[in-house]
Amino acid sequence: MGNSMETHTRIMDLFDEVLQDKKLLEQMKIWILDRKGLRHWSTTKDTATAIDALLSDNAWILNKSKLAQLDFNTTINYKPILKRAKERATKGIEYFRVEFDEFNQSMATIQVTNPNGIPLWGSFHWEYSLKEGSVKKLPIKLSRKVFIERESKIEKRLVLATKENIKLGDKLNTLELKIDVDRDMNYITLRDDILSPFTPINGNER
Repeated sequence: MGNSMETHTRIMDLFDEVLQDKKLLEQMKIWILDRKGLRHWSTTKDTATAIDALLSDNAWILNKSKLAQLDFNTTINYKPILKRAKERATKGIEYFRVEFDEFNQSMATIQVTNPNGIPLWGSFHWEYSLKEGSVKKLPIKLSRKVFIERESKIEKRLVLATKENIKLGDKLNTLELKIDVDRDMNYITLRDDILSPFTPINGNER
C-alpha cells in the first residue's frame, strides 16, 4: 500500500470497525481535507477513496449540513437581506451572494458560527460598486467605442457608432476599450459585461 491516501482510508476503515472511535475518525477526515489544500489527489482512485471515506457516515452528507451563521456588529438591519440570500444558496456548495443597500465600516468584521458538528470550509469576497461617473478622480480612465459595419457594393467599412447614426438591425463589428492610467501598474482587472444586444452573431467569436 504505497499510496498514502489509499493507506490512510484503509486505516480509517480499520479504526472504525475495531475501535469504533468516532472522534478519531472525524480527525482523520479533517486530515484528508487539510492535505487536499496542500497537495492534489494524483489519481482518480485517490479521489474516489477520499470521497468514500469522507461520506462514510451520515454526519458528513452535504445535504444535511447547515449554512454558517454570519453576524455583523452594526446597527444596520442586515438580517432580513442576509436571510433571503441564504435561502437562494446553491445546493451542495452552499454559495450565496448578498447585496446590501447600505453598509458601514463595522461590517468589515464578520463573526462566523458553525452550527454543524463537522468542519466547514469557505471564503468571503467583498465587492464595492459605484455608478459610472460618480467618482471624479481615479487613477484609471476608461473609454469605450463601438463601430458599425457598413457594407456597400464596393466595400465594407467601419463607422464610429453614435446616438445619431445607430439604428435597429445594425451590425456592430468592433468594440474598442481604451484604458489610460496615471501611474505604473503591474496588472489591471477589468470586467465589462456585454449587454444582450451586443452578443456575438457567431457563437465562436470572442
